[in-house]
Amino acid sequence: VAVLSAKHYALYGAPDVHERLALVAEIQALRTVARPQHRWLRDYLELGDMQAVEAAAAHLERQVATSGIASDRYYPAVWRATGASLRGDLEEAESAADHAVDVGRAAARGPEGIAGVWAAQIFAIRLFDGRLAELREFVDFSADTTPTRPIWRAAAAFMHLELQDAEQAEAHFLQLRKAGFAQLPQSVDLPLTLA
Repeated sequence: VAVLSAKHYALYGAPDVHERLALVAEIQALRTVARPQHRWLRDYLELGDMQAVEAAAAHLERQVATSGIASDRYYPAVWRATGASLRGDLEEAESAADHAVDVGRAAARGPEGIAGVWAAQIFAIRLFDGRLAELREFVDFSADTTPTRPIWRAAAAFMHLELQDAEQAEAHFLQLRKAGFAQLPQSVDLPLTLA
């Protein structure tokens, strides 16, 4: 299960999401103790299969209700923020994103991972509510200080285009391009970085 889970994670960014779904099914079949399986959500979201996403989210919520492991509560909390964003309920999305941070901290999740997920959700919320300018310093700082996460450089270029600052957008894009797009890390960030 640990090896298959690692393989699933390593395949984030790969074009064949169906391979990851097959791995999740195999992981589920091998487990001797039922644990909430959050991977279904991300994979179905990538496919855009919202019916499957909703079914997986409902199943995850039922599993978490009976799980005694604190960290299992983090993924449903993150999903609630994502789901609210997709429905266009931005006030609820922001509140849920903040709540997910609290759940993650209480579950002793890694602070960098929690911060990254929260930042991505807030970026989307600010984009949709027309307040992206509020994040200018934060996104530029993240792009400059996390070179191993080129998604921040891509986000900065995108943000400056949205804010009609073509010169800054081009500067960030040129930094991103300098390393070469073929050299982008094959990670969970890859699809969004390329988009």
